[in-house]
Amino acid sequence: MAEMSGSNASVLFTNVRILDGTGEYPYTGEVLVQGNRIRTVSKGASRYGNTASNGAQTVIDGMGATLMPGLCDAHLHLSWNNAPGIDPIQMMPPEEHTLHTAAMAKLLLDSGFTMGNGAAAAKPRLDVVIRNAIVRVDAPTGRVTAKCPRCKGWVEVPLRYVG
Repeated sequence: MAEMSGSNASVLFTNVRILDGTGEYPYTGEVLVQGNRIRTVSKGASRYGNTASNGAQTVIDGMGATLMPGLCDAHLHLSWNNAPGIDPIQMMPPEEHTLHTAAMAKLLLDSGFTMGNGAAAAKPRLDVVIRNAIVRVDAPTGRVTAKCPRCKGWVEVPLRYVG
């Protein structure tokens, strides 16, 4: 997504096929995003014509691609790999396991997910360490929660990644 500086920066997505998550069939239109909020969704051909009429700082021609709300993985285990059971996962050295967990977070984002709800970590604090590392990177993406044996409740923070 285009980088937006400041809370009022705006991006106009034109020439997109909008899948709005309401159950309605996808339709052609435009979406104006201001800051981190969707300001308007317009059906049909270009309503704005040019950026001066809407104040958009950036215009992105979607070239007919589908634009839709974020995807959420509601039950996420970033620290689990394809091992046949828990023993090989538990025997993986923590440094290697941390790198694997980071790679899984990148895969999640690269696959189009904008939110992940951590269900459990294979080892204490793996999800929390990765979540905290993601938060320190300054790039807009989505949200992630972490859950581990030593966590008290769910902790939700912005999910960020620069690849």
